[in-house]
Amino acid sequence: MAEPSNLYADRPGPGKVLHVIPSDCSWDGDWELTADLVVEIQASGEEVLAVSHHLTVEEYGEGASVEEAVQDLLTSLSEYRESLEEREARLGASAAADLAKLRGIIRRCAHG
Repeated sequence: MAEPSNLYADRPGPGKVLHVIPSDCSWDGDWELTADLVVEIQASGEEVLAVSHHLTVEEYGEGASVEEAVQDLLTSLSEYRESLEEREARLGASAAADLAKLRGIIRRCAHG
């Protein structure tokens, strides 16, 4: 599977840019995308932000480069999914909708 490290230029130009993270991307050894994921990349001072608008709340990642921001975003999405799953029986409607969307976007890798 592709790693996000080989997919992006180091820094975005001025303004906001849409990037596609391909579905064969995996991270943290445990997670992978189930479909291509479109994210917004923007410069914010010395930081680069990767923003997902797929959920009821905006999830984002940040880093010194696009690569780091995308990696941080993917980690954030998987951590958010795990948090929602731990509380699944007690979720409100918007959080339950987020969990359903996350289950459609990312999955745990099959090991062995």
